[in-house]
Amino acid sequence: MPGSCQQGYYYEPSALGCVTCPVNASMVPSADGFGCSCAEHSVPVGIGRCKPCNATEVVSADGYTCVPRRCQNVSGRIACRKCPNDYITVTQNIDGSPLKEVQCVKCARGFKPVNNVCARCESCTCAKNQIIVRGICIPKTYVNSRPKYEENSLHPLALLDVVKHEYLCMQNNLRSCHTLANECVRNFYSTDAAGPCRLWIQPKLITPKDMPVIGQTYYLMVSNRRRPWSLETPEALQVRYRFFGS
Repeated sequence: MPGSCQQGYYYEPSALGCVTCPVNASMVPSADGFGCSCAEHSVPVGIGRCKPCNATEVVSADGYTCVPRRCQNVSGRIACRKCPNDYITVTQNIDGSPLKEVQCVKCARGFKPVNNVCARCESCTCAKNQIIVRGICIPKTYVNSRPKYEENSLHPLALLDVVKHEYLCMQNNLRSCHTLANECVRNFYSTDAAGPCRLWIQPKLITPKDMPVIGQTYYLMVSNRRRPWSLETPEALQVRYRFFGS
């Protein structure tokens, strides 16, 4: 079986044993151990045979062609151009045919190179002093200044949602204030300094003037309708802060 073969050998079922890949064919045992595939930096040139690309070429994206790079002789040494960090290396035309020379293509704003593909990057739209939290940009200083969450009752993703809505609430987003208050009640008025009730238990924090007042009853807006909440009927939306109020 493949696992019993020595390095450089593959298992050949018809021979019921381990054999080597063809000599001088630029081939190595395949990943599954049941055959041979082209060695690194090599391309197929026929059945059971590959050839290595030279030092001034790269293997095309489909693995079938050696594509030239832009190179020059510098003091007797060959120096080839490398694509910058925010670029991807393109080796084929849109129709799949190989390019005459490797091209460097810069990823558009909001995208970044991932495995030589321009992938959407949410954090790329944030400033250097910001960090992406559940789809929005939040100042790093705000995130770093929050107390450590000690209760460990919230799932990590739920805690990130709390941070997101807490920040938005402090930016006068009342919908996020409502969402945060809802989460506070669901967590039985948590007293953790970094939990969902943080804005109500730390009076020094600046909050919107329309924030629910501790000790009073207020109604959350959901689907543009006001409906009552009580702890006995969690499907409704009335919240009482008598836990904190006098």
